[in-house]
Amino acid sequence: MVRLLFSGERLNRGGNWGVRIRGRPQTNGSVTTVWFYVGLEGLGDLHLGSDFNPNGFDDEVVLEGATSSLGEFSIEITKGPETNRHPVYSHPAKQRFDETIYSAIEVVPEQVWQAKEAIVGEISENARRLIGIWGQDNAPPPAHIFSLTNKQGPGLQVIQKIFHGEFEFDILYNSKSSPQEITSSLISQRSSELSHAFNERFSKVFPLHAPFNTDRHIRFAKEALSSLLGGISYFHGQWLVDRHTHSSYDEEDEDFWIDATAERTKSTGAHLEGPAELFTATPSRPFFPRGFYWDEGFHLLPVGEWDNDLALEVLKSWFSLMDQDGWIAREQILGEESRSKVPEEFQTQYPHYANPPTLLMPIANFVERLKKESVGNVQIEQDVLAVEDAAEKVTRRFLDNRVLAKHYLEGLYPLLQRHHEWFRRTQAGDIKTWDREAFSSKEGYRWRGRTPDHCLTSGLDDYPRARPPHTGELHVDLLSWMGFFAKTLKDVADFLGKEEDVAELSKIETAIVKNLDGTLPFCYL
Repeated sequence: MVRLLFSGERLNRGGNWGVRIRGRPQTNGSVTTVWFYVGLEGLGDLHLGSDFNPNGFDDEVVLEGATSSLGEFSIEITKGPETNRHPVYSHPAKQRFDETIYSAIEVVPEQVWQAKEAIVGEISENARRLIGIWGQDNAPPPAHIFSLTNKQGPGLQVIQKIFHGEFEFDILYNSKSSPQEITSSLISQRSSELSHAFNERFSKVFPLHAPFNTDRHIRFAKEALSSLLGGISYFHGQWLVDRHTHSSYDEEDEDFWIDATAERTKSTGAHLEGPAELFTATPSRPFFPRGFYWDEGFHLLPVGEWDNDLALEVLKSWFSLMDQDGWIAREQILGEESRSKVPEEFQTQYPHYANPPTLLMPIANFVERLKKESVGNVQIEQDVLAVEDAAEKVTRRFLDNRVLAKHYLEGLYPLLQRHHEWFRRTQAGDIKTWDREAFSSKEGYRWRGRTPDHCLTSGLDDYPRARPPHTGELHVDLLSWMGFFAKTLKDVADFLGKEEDVAELSKIETAIVKNLDGTLPFCYL
């Protein structure tokens, strides 16, 4: 199934786009059915723009709609080239598979995300009807059985195409306010140009060296980058959080992990907050449709090399989720659709649970790139704000304009400070009670949320640690992360000219390095 859900908060009025769908069955002569469906979540209008034909559509199918954010728009699903073939059967049901099926399925806006289930339900109902007519022994072919009936109306707008062998067709979105229309010929022209440009740029940004520069390795690397970029998604919705444990940062009781497990099982304090929104890469959109803090820092390293400004946009979205205490949930499970993919026991987020602050890695890389780049054109603050709101898509505005880069980091810096203090406060380890010798009694850290078998918050989920968990633990991996945090924050402060902060953060960094060297014998990794 090909799915498109509109969010007016992310699509701009006047923007056009097109996508080409191609298919090549693994077995020659296979029959493939494709469903493309469109739905609106919220206020707006969406309906069939072509003349309705109860027997199907010979040519393109046009949908039309309007929302307050998008204005008026149309979506054209093309017939495709003449090379497309369709199955032919001699069954007396006489279904024509060379015609496109259009069906409208009524669903409430809150359940648009369950479109797949609604479509499967309609197909199942049609299958029962056909078998009831023709009987089990004389049933129509599967392509007919598993199809929708042509039906006009509101709700989900579903297009079904059935092909024999390889196939191709286009989906064209055009805003009525746009001066230029996107067409299939334009897709053909631009896809070739963009493919060439992608290959040229890839060789410059990610030059592969022997023995990993064979055609096979290069193709794999390009596909990996494309999948990473294609996995960047927009999420919106409420999320589950349990704040009644907010005062239990220390987890001081020796049986804290038993109590925490019982609390998670009961989920007595969990409630919905939000809605919130997040622009993020995902490990896998079909199976993990949510943002992972620990993963995202790694995602943004190659993304930042490829498109510096896109990585900064994703970072900005993540830090906008920070609460007043400085906490960012380690898993961003926003909305019912995302929650449907997560086991119930893992849905609730806890405000004293951390994740390795990997988001500092793309920030550190951005600062390093700034140091290597030329200063660029210096503009006054008003011009910077105007450039920041520009609609044109570019990849290195913040590298070419030092004033713009400073404006971005000035806005991010207070959030980094708050996040740093949250880490130091909530993940603090106990050095004094256990009479340990250390350069600094403040710079020791312990992951919260540990169990005997897992330390999910550390990112090293099942890495062997002491059994059972103990309040006297110090975790060398977290201490290392906190040193990296202090160093990166210091570098940002230095770029912004905050001398006092640089001095204070240098002391913290030095203390962590000295503790790291001296506390290894009593740290559990």
